[in-house]
Amino acid sequence: MANIIHSTALITDEVKLGDGNVIGAYCVITGDVEIGNDNNIRSAVTISGSTKIGDKNDIGEFSSIGSFPEHKKYWDKIHEGVEIGNNNVLKEYVSISAGCTKNTKVGNGVWMLRGCYVVWRGLAPTPPRSNRPQGSAG
Repeated sequence: MANIIHSTALITDEVKLGDGNVIGAYCVITGDVEIGNDNNIRSAVTISGSTKIGDKNDIGEFSSIGSFPEHKKYWDKIHEGVEIGNNNVLKEYVSISAGCTKNTKVGNGVWMLRGCYVVWRGLAPTPPRSNRPQGSAG
């Protein structure tokens, strides 16, 4: 399936896009960015740096992914990037900064609610499966 990219979105030539992505109005995607398949990137999202995004993610409005680390020691140094897995929901205003010495990683099936901030070298692992038997009351 073809990508649907709003006419106001800015995507530079080095960005690698999979198939079936929807990219909203006023998105800016620049740098060594790889985006998998079937992602919904809503309006005014910025994705930059060395960022890899898997498949079937929903990234909310005004989110920022891959910006340089918010650690003064690394402002003028080469830093790492961001890795986001599959089937994640990042609501509005989520910020995920690049790692200082290791990639900042988000696993699979993670929900980040409005305004969530993942700091440099942060980790949002895949949530564990429930140990409750099927059909048990919550």
